[in-house]
Amino acid sequence: MYRKPSFDEVFKAAHDAIRSLGTLGYRSCVIGDLACNLFGTSRRPEDADIVIFGTRRSSHSEELKRQLVSLNANFYLRDPKNASATYKSLWYRLPSWSCRVNLLASGIQDIPNIDASCISYVKGIPVMPLSIVLLLKLQSWICHRISSKPYLRIRQYADMEDIDFLLPLACEHRLKPCEEPFVRSSFILKSRARAWQYTVHYPASAERWRALGFIVCAPTPPPVHISKKESARPVKVATKAVANASTKVPKATIDAADSVTFEAAAIGKVAAKVSAKVTAPTRVSAEVSKSAKTPCKIPAKAPTKSIARPHAKGTMSLAAKTPAILPGFVPTSMTLEGGSNIPAQTRTTRRRKRALRNAVQQVTKS
Repeated sequence: MYRKPSFDEVFKAAHDAIRSLGTLGYRSCVIGDLACNLFGTSRRPEDADIVIFGTRRSSHSEELKRQLVSLNANFYLRDPKNASATYKSLWYRLPSWSCRVNLLASGIQDIPNIDASCISYVKGIPVMPLSIVLLLKLQSWICHRISSKPYLRIRQYADMEDIDFLLPLACEHRLKPCEEPFVRSSFILKSRARAWQYTVHYPASAERWRALGFIVCAPTPPPVHISKKESARPVKVATKAVANASTKVPKATIDAADSVTFEAAAIGKVAAKVSAKVTAPTRVSAEVSKSAKTPCKIPAKAPTKSIARPHAKGTMSLAAKTPAILPGFVPTSMTLEGGSNIPAQTRTTRRRKRALRNAVQQVTKS
């Protein structure tokens, strides 16, 4: 079972690798997670990343791996997990386990080739300058974030933790990575775009990136979190307002609306019943109550009397068993003399009168 090496074991592997490379005549320094830990991060590194200056070819790094194995017996080569890979991975043998050592050539992956005077030493080991370590960690965050492999995408959060620690530290030292003479302009342009993307996802870091000389987007205000009670409160208020408004509607208006509905439904019923039972023209008479709230009372055998059409000559008749006009429609008075007009009625409109006349006319024609 694989066990992650401790910080001392990774530090020892990096120290022996740098010393062996110096014996071969190459200048090198530490970058990556180990460099971040040497600057003060709490995350434990899993491997040692070493940059070799003076070489710009990856094939040269493979030759250096074989030279290190022949020079130091603690180093050995192992096949990588990817079966299609053409390179060998370099490992450092430890008493309990092994630690991986990655040799990177300067110029590859935008790693700058810096002078020996710019290299800082921490605990006796050469380390890449803080500003370059920060920008390379930002590059690693972008690469891990857009990777199609899940085990690489999850590493973006570890990179974010390192950036959040190194960014305030760089501001305290008042570093200006964009003004460093040993950094290429192409790397600075890429770093500006990466810093912009980082502030889009983490707006709180915008001011620190500006302090380092980067132009980044303005931080957006934090989202307002509304609880369930607060989000449901406007709905309750609106519902209460509607309920209050409905209680203030006059009762006369509701009664009038109900009467119109009853009349529309009753017209069809009257036409269906009368058309089936009427055999000869007759006259209908009904005594209605004068109160609008009491229903009409129709006698069992009501005498047939004429119902006059207003503004027309002659009369029309309904069956004797037909209910008085319509249920729910109660006129105040009705003439019982043939040939006379119906007097004006309260709580009635011309439209309702016209509908009743049309219904009576259709029944008589049928």
